[in-house]
Amino acid sequence: MSVLNRRDWQPGSLLRQMRDGIHRPTLMALLSVDLGLVLLHSALGYLLMVNALDAIPDLLRIDRDFGLGETFGYAKWAALVAIMVAAYLRSRAPVFLALAALWLFALADDSLQLHENVALAVLSRLPSKTIDTGVIEVAFFIAAGAILMLPASLALIRSTARQRLQIAPLILLFAGVVACGMGVDFVHSLVEGNTLIAGILGIIEDGGEMVFMSAMLAYALGTFGLPARASDRQRGGAKDGAQRE
Repeated sequence: MSVLNRRDWQPGSLLRQMRDGIHRPTLMALLSVDLGLVLLHSALGYLLMVNALDAIPDLLRIDRDFGLGETFGYAKWAALVAIMVAAYLRSRAPVFLALAALWLFALADDSLQLHENVALAVLSRLPSKTIDTGVIEVAFFIAAGAILMLPASLALIRSTARQRLQIAPLILLFAGVVACGMGVDFVHSLVEGNTLIAGILGIIEDGGEMVFMSAMLAYALGTFGLPARASDRQRGGAKDGAQRE
């Protein structure tokens, strides 16, 4: 069994792996769509602030479930799940199934509003309503993350050194999604609605998630999703693992 190597997580190694592994045409295409949706949302928000618009259609808001921005995000999560399953079928490495389960949970949470619904359900059963829903949502994410990250961590430890190096940038990009979805979201929940600061925080939260998810998908596609490149890397990973073991 191979063990974790600190060199796998050094900034230089991770940046080189991310640079070499990312599929740039896909990244540019995804970010172009993200930027267009964020700019449209921001422009409509400005028009709403200056009373030039009565309301923003939910379809055009990046913070509305099943709007264009959120639906685009659902497609990204689904594509990430498919890429991880395909990587598992090629390599039979359990870490890819664990990551597929993690991305599948993210898709379910985004599309079914799991953490919001859980927070409301818990709050409705509490004798005191003084606790903020944001605190409950963070607790839900911590609990769900602990359940999902345990098998992923064990599988990562048992993977080859090459696979760990390939997966590390994906985990870091996912951490960016979590930072926006949990960290910025928590701060956003503490700010009064319909203010400029709340609007900016909302754009940072949702726009940040969109950008990090696009980077995740472009990296996963370039590293694991394109058959020729992925098979070459998997063979390289197996060879590297055999040498280290």
